[in-house]
Amino acid sequence: MTFTALSSMIRTPYVHTYQLARLFPSESPKTLTVQLTRFVGRGLLIRLKRGIYFFPERSIDELTLASVLYHPSYVSLETALHVYGIIPDIPSTVTSITPTTSNTFITPRGTYTYSRIHTHLYFGYHIHTDATNQLSYNLAEPEKALLDWMYMRTIRHLHTFRVDFSSLNRERLTTFSKEYPSWVQEGLRV
Repeated sequence: MTFTALSSMIRTPYVHTYQLARLFPSESPKTLTVQLTRFVGRGLLIRLKRGIYFFPERSIDELTLASVLYHPSYVSLETALHVYGIIPDIPSTVTSITPTTSNTFITPRGTYTYSRIHTHLYFGYHIHTDATNQLSYNLAEPEKALLDWMYMRTIRHLHTFRVDFSSLNRERLTTFSKEYPSWVQEGLRV
């Protein structure tokens, strides 16, 4: 496997190691691993995590990358709240929700944190396509992001935070909040 061959066969900004066995069936897994290590050493690829590599000359939205690194997941909490303009603070990590195990990945492209939520609370997101390369990721609805934030960060009173409620759909917020414990619903009363 040469880098030129790999680069021409993969159109996305990233490559999974499981793809290589199908693309280069005549090469042994050990040879493919050695080649990836060499490509990283020469700066042709960046290792994001075990099994996922990034082409540095290709761009990828950080929210799309959150979806690539760990799934199932959807972007929520501080990241989604900032995207929607609900909170003014810029988060230092990309925060997501997952129904599986919590995890954090520190990559050369940033830090990505995944918080585990009960499966019955894993809803309220939509598929969003980034403008750069038409890849998709899951993004929480604004109301769901607020509720996830309160629940996961144990925020009982919103009046102590800078939260802009003007863009929120109150009906959807009420409907979604019924799935959460009562202390979350009480915390919405400002």
